Amino acid sequence: ATQMNAAGAAFSAGSTYRLAMRVAANDGRYCQGGTLATLDNSVTVPNAPDRIILGQRYNLGGFQAFGYLSEFAIIPGAVSDANLQRLAA
Repeated sequence: ATQMNAAGAAFSAGSTYRLAMRVAANDGRYCQGGTLATLDNSVTVPNAPDRIILGQRYNLGGFQAFGYLSEFAIIPGAVSDANLQRLAA
């Protein structure tokens, strides 16, 4: 099941965006272009996560990104809101 997604982010065709996301138990937030989204405090974390899906909403089987990712990184530990903003600016 989806634990956290950035489905609320608005994207325009032909544009480039930077997005950073933090996912932890009861603490999920994404930041697009330096603007923080509302905190999701209902995130549950599986005991043994087995996948990260980028570019498609797993639970609905659609909503493809129709774009490309130029950079992806997993940063261990919880990233602060300020660092999310820095990473996505």
